[in-house]
Amino acid sequence: MSYTEMGTDQASIFIDASQLYDAFREAYRNAMAYRGGVHWKKSKGKE
Repeated sequence: MSYTEMGTDQASIFIDASQLYDAFREAYRNAMAYRGGVHWKKSKGKE
């Protein structure tokens, strides 16, 4: 198996994409703390 070294532009794009993905995963994990739903409730005959 042979490997080809990345150019500086490719390495920069790879690093940016990795950081973006890590930020997305962290935001997704934080959003899961707020999972749930909303529903309307009647109270004293009013919604």
